[in-house]
Formats: sequence, C-alpha cells, structure tokens
Amino acid sequence: MTTGPCRVQIKRSATGETIIPKRAIRVDKASPWWPPFDISHPYIGLLRSLYLDDRKHKSWMLAHMYRRWITGELVNDVSWYFMVPVEVRRQLYVPPGIVEIKTKLAGRDLADWPPIGWPCIGDVLLSLANQAPDGTPYPTPSDDFIPVRRPRSDRRGGAALSLYAGR
Repeated sequence: MTTGPCRVQIKRSATGETIIPKRAIRVDKASPWWPPFDISHPYIGLLRSLYLDDRKHKSWMLAHMYRRWITGELVNDVSWYFMVPVEVRRQLYVPPGIVEIKTKLAGRDLADWPPIGWPCIGDVLLSLANQAPDGTPYPTPSDDFIPVRRPRSDRRGGAALSLYAGR
C-alpha cells in the first residue's frame, strides 16, 4: 500500500468503457492538463531523431517536452526556438502554473494511460504537484527510466541536430 499520492493506469473494460480508479484525477487527453502539442511536434521530431522511436521512448519524449513547457524551459531553449516555424511557436498557449498544479493536484492520485513505470504526463504532474518546499521533486516510478540513444549511423537529421545533440 502506498503512503502518498501515486499515478494509476487508466484501463478499458471489455465493453469499451474507460475505467478510472475512484479518487484519481484524470490527466490524459480528455483533461485540461494535456499539453497543446503531440508526438508530431517539431521539437519532439528532434528528440525522435536522436533516441529510439518505440512507444516507451515516445511517451518519454512527450513527458520531457511537457516538463520543459510547464517550467518555462521550452521557450528559453534557443535550439528549439529558432528551428521551429513561427506558426508552431504561436500554438503554445501559456501553461498551467506550478501554484495551480500544486493547488489542484497535490496529494491526489493521477490517472493516465501509459503503463506504470513508463514516463508520462501524469508522472510529471505528480512530481511537480507534490514536490518538497525546498524544490526536491516527488519520486515517481518513471524516475529510473534512461532513454536509449540511436546508433550514430541510424540518426536522422543533419547540422541542425548537432546543436542539440551536445545536451
């Protein structure tokens, strides 16, 4: 039995109904917590060219970009900012603030679709909503996930990626 809030997996019943555990807040595409971008976003395209392109890594890429968007790092990332068309930059509305996340989600279980242990939006929100007063992130099951880079011979892209690859 867990002592604090956790992320739970949303499931589908045999009849096709969505099953969300009681007392859990949904943070998937059907919720206001979902980001305004998806896996086809140009920034994620940069990550997809550097890392393996399976479902677990795509989930990590979306969660990674979501964390950067929520904390304001995405807009400040020069390598992303100048490589993406202006129309795409305009699509990113203002993210929910850390105070709003803490107020509405702290201490609550969060429900999302990826299996437990996979990085996802739910883990990012869980970590931010329940972080310690000193800023120490709340531990989540996906904290141990380490993305695997593609072999150099398999990387797509060109000179633009070399700017980002050093990070």
